[in-house]
Amino acid sequence: MTFIDWHSHIWLPEHLGNEWGPALDARYDPLKITELATPELNRERLDADGVDHAVIIALTSRHFGMHIPNEFVAEYCATDPQRLIGVACVDPNDPEAVPKLRDAADMGLHGLKLAPPYQSFHPHSPEAWAIYETAAELGLFLIFHQGAVFARRGPLEHANPVLLDEVAAAFGDMPIVIAHMGQPWYAETVALMSKHPNVYADLSARFHRPWQLHNALLAARDYRVDHKLLFGTDFPIAGPAQCADALRNINTLTEDRLPPISSEMIEGILHGRPLSLLGIEPGAA
Repeated sequence: MTFIDWHSHIWLPEHLGNEWGPALDARYDPLKITELATPELNRERLDADGVDHAVIIALTSRHFGMHIPNEFVAEYCATDPQRLIGVACVDPNDPEAVPKLRDAADMGLHGLKLAPPYQSFHPHSPEAWAIYETAAELGLFLIFHQGAVFARRGPLEHANPVLLDEVAAAFGDMPIVIAHMGQPWYAETVALMSKHPNVYADLSARFHRPWQLHNALLAARDYRVDHKLLFGTDFPIAGPAQCADALRNINTLTEDRLPPISSEMIEGILHGRPLSLLGIEPGAA
């Protein structure tokens, strides 16, 4: 069975800037989380936890002065192309965003991450639409951080997953993954998955909130879209084995409070989602 982490990060502390980095450390105090995402630590965790493939995500935000370069991610993924799938990030507020996305595709990156509340843009803006069109032309899949953010200057008015309804409809052949189940709007995320065949969601960074996770799993099951849920960790926030254990133990964590989640559903999320869902072939780069 294949074990895939669909949402993992690498960075160096200097990539995170003077605002986002300290805010991240403050959120996860006493861990110095900004120092725990080097490529070496990522590879060590993947090896230790037996991960077959991992989606490694770049991130950039002019709004927060953060820049995890596409080149940095591409170089890491090139060291193990059978295992590592690189995802680029460009900022729609950058006038050079479209050519930078083309450059990222030339580097062998397979997808694009966008984060409206972190990058401070509306998903329907002309600048964003030009990026979607380019991503579709290049055959990339999209990952959206379309949900709540911890940084105070991140605009929540751009964050609700419902704002992706028009995007998913306009680009029906382009796979779209809503990160973190669109938290806290998991019901809206389920509605989008039910409506649009090309919309998926990952469960990264949800395992420390078992009540929310359990309800999200039930909602996905009720709408018959649980086959579109993807496992993810949000490394370095947590490791793959730790998150898998939390998912397998979800019924214990919410015992006598909610209906149980079947082992078939849990194992399907952990091992039943091939890379081909997003048009990826291992080592294709």
